[in-house]
Amino acid sequence: MKISICIPLYNARKYLPEALDSVRTQTYHDWELIVVEDGSEISSQDIVDAFRLSVTQDVNYITHSLNRGLPAARDTAIAVAKGQYVALLDADDVWQNIHLEYLVECVKSNSCDIAFSGCELRSHDLSELISLRSANEDDLRKMSISIYNRKLTIQPSSVLIRRKLFELTGPWSEGSAGNHCEDLNYWFQAAKLGAKFCYSGADSCLYRKHDSALTAQTIQVAIENAKVYERHYDWNEIPRPTRAQFVLNANIIIARLLYRKKPIRAAYYGSRSVLFFLFVIVQLSKRNKLS
Repeated sequence: MKISICIPLYNARKYLPEALDSVRTQTYHDWELIVVEDGSEISSQDIVDAFRLSVTQDVNYITHSLNRGLPAARDTAIAVAKGQYVALLDADDVWQNIHLEYLVECVKSNSCDIAFSGCELRSHDLSELISLRSANEDDLRKMSISIYNRKLTIQPSSVLIRRKLFELTGPWSEGSAGNHCEDLNYWFQAAKLGAKFCYSGADSCLYRKHDSALTAQTIQVAIENAKVYERHYDWNEIPRPTRAQFVLNANIIIARLLYRKKPIRAAYYGSRSVLFFLFVIVQLSKRNKLS
């Protein structure tokens, strides 16, 4: 079973060699590599070319002349992928050498559409373990709820996705609100369409946490998060009160973040939460009348 490894790359040249080394040392060997340079200021083609000479597998290097964002870069890679499954790997993340082997075994044993591993959240130099993101039996038993309420966090670099699934879900960027929560949006979309998820049981993905990355973009992340929950409010498998709670809370969080510096925008998101609350009340009232 051939795996297409897709690496989007934007100004991450200094991390790329570690990511590629972790690909080279995989115990599973039937793969191809697709690297998409997404308008980086400094090209990494020389690093990819050197890697190509060190392996027997196919290596494809594609460039975007301008930065189009992470979701678009992933879409470019997935569009040319030839494997039955697609493995995502961000340029600053790393795999343990058994990562693909365990995911492939998981897929074969469970006939699933999306296999994922546990993930070690590590410091920017990978030396310090900050936390462990893995799945327990309760998470797996209630997969949709666990994904929805974020009790189960699936890192993009930890997954193996059946390539044909994209024919049902649309591209990775389908319905995405930006570059921060597109993974959550895709998990929701896939789960709503009945995609089967399975867990490899190995914490074989190392996710690099950059100290300043999140704080500078907290508001944008919050806005995109709210849009994801609003877009998937029609997910009937999730109890209506849970859906309503998450949409309301997401907008309230934005209002709180904006309150001091941008009170007008804060008022806008506060009013959205109120309007949505009224919408839910009206829907419940109609439902009660019909019953």
